[in-house]
Amino acid sequence: MNEEQKQQENKDRELTHEEWINLLTDVFAKKHIPFLPTERAINGITFDFCSGVRVLFPPSLGGRWGIEIYDMDSEIVIQKAEVGAGDYFVSRKRYFVNYGIRLYNETGKLVWQYKLNLKGKKVFLRFPVETLGDTIAWFKSVELFIEKHECEAYIRIADYIRPLLEPCHPNMKFITNEEAEEIPFFAQYTLAIFHNDKDRDDTVADYRTVPLHHCSSYILGVPISEEPPKITISDTCKIPEKPYVAIGAQASGGAKLWHNPTGWERVVGFLKSKMYSVYDIDRDYMSGNSFFWNKIPSNAAEMTGNISLPERARMLKNADFFIGLGSGLSWLAWACGIPVVLISGFSEPWEEFKTPYRINNPHVCHGCFNSVEFVFDHKDYFWCPKHKMTKRHWECSMAITPASVIKVIETIPVFKERISEILKQQQTQIER
Repeated sequence: MNEEQKQQENKDRELTHEEWINLLTDVFAKKHIPFLPTERAINGITFDFCSGVRVLFPPSLGGRWGIEIYDMDSEIVIQKAEVGAGDYFVSRKRYFVNYGIRLYNETGKLVWQYKLNLKGKKVFLRFPVETLGDTIAWFKSVELFIEKHECEAYIRIADYIRPLLEPCHPNMKFITNEEAEEIPFFAQYTLAIFHNDKDRDDTVADYRTVPLHHCSSYILGVPISEEPPKITISDTCKIPEKPYVAIGAQASGGAKLWHNPTGWERVVGFLKSKMYSVYDIDRDYMSGNSFFWNKIPSNAAEMTGNISLPERARMLKNADFFIGLGSGLSWLAWACGIPVVLISGFSEPWEEFKTPYRINNPHVCHGCFNSVEFVFDHKDYFWCPKHKMTKRHWECSMAITPASVIKVIETIPVFKERISEILKQQQTQIER
């Protein structure tokens, strides 16, 4: 019996009560939610909706009980079980479902029921990821969720992102993981990409088959929106004199980079020939892993370093446009409401927010992130599931030419206005 067969056998067998409780203790601790449900039902039974439906039956409870959870919107029974003293029932589905709970006694008589209502309740919306792009992509769904349910929302996002979102969302309480562990939440939902969710227990949709910013809509059960969230933009930091263009050449993984060897320098050179200043506003001048390191374009002005996100947002807001990758700064530029030229080969053009300036090359291997053949490994900086460590490694972006990027830039209205101004100035000089 191989290791995979052993794991499947352990998964299929029924856990002992002790093993089940130990498993739940570990799971809830990782999600920073209390082990014990916070709400009272009947006969000492407690329940809540933290990471799905949780119902705990006290050890002193007599007899056997039937539990049934259902979707109130469709009246479909999702799960039911027979339970007894000391049992801890946890639903399989952990995303938002308009849950109803029914309890039956030994004779099958309905003795208690509850219909989910989040109004005024303490709800924990948790972002376990530390990445800027994911947080911005999913935060509009949080706004819609709170508006819909009128709940008392507690938000956990990365500390460095809080200054971007916290000041402009006074109806939300931003907390740390440690603070979350002390709060008796009524419900909790996790916003993330679930790479191995084969049974769709954490979300309705496979992340590979829907745009990134739609993933949170499926988790929270709110309408899909193409609008960015509200963000905080600094009004005090200095910005360069216009006209200028901001760029971002770094990313969290090698697959997201633009690997054309002359791409960035040629595009920056083109913009400078049109009298634009070009500023690279990445956090890092150099990033990479092991034997591969990526530097920002040598002919761009450097504005890297530990600059706050509201300050970067101000830099973006006042740029004519932004050129970037399928990474956080592109999502920040989208939230700032400026044109975004987005270069990416490892994802399909529909993966990111809608922009008429999205560039890829469909004539080479591309879109592996959105292929159901593969599971993205964010820990592998060199991830390239088909051609890793061959001559075709990352050909998806290597084959995106600077000429194709320049051609798209030339369609941006503000750029065309800039060229028109230059031609007028040249004509005026000639006439003089």
